[in-house]
Amino acid sequence: MSDVTPMMRQYLEIKAEHPDAILFFRLGDFYEMFLEDAVTASKILDITLTSRNKNSDGTVVPMCGIPFHSAAPYLAKLVGAGQKVAICEQAVPGSTPGSPQALPTIFWARVYFCPGRDSGFRATTKT
Repeated sequence: MSDVTPMMRQYLEIKAEHPDAILFFRLGDFYEMFLEDAVTASKILDITLTSRNKNSDGTVVPMCGIPFHSAAPYLAKLVGAGQKVAICEQAVPGSTPGSPQALPTIFWARVYFCPGRDSGFRATTKT
């Protein structure tokens, strides 16, 4: 992992903790997905698959993203397709700037989408 950016290193470390879930990785106003997660999510969500800069070995890093403020329908669609989704938010105030922290909530296939609710979800959680 020495040839990846600090952001991608953080993504890969958090992804390694949740290998069976699609990781929504918060970057600014978007939840970004990378690598196989991006390929899978882009197909299910019917969103554009793009790529980041090439790695030092010349390989392209697939990516896709969704606006964080409208994540509920995307999350519901992924879960409805049988996917698990892990959400990684940016660091909370008072922590190291620029260092995301993984939330302990994984949304499983038993998530219930409830329109009209603030959170939009009822979930079984795993810490």
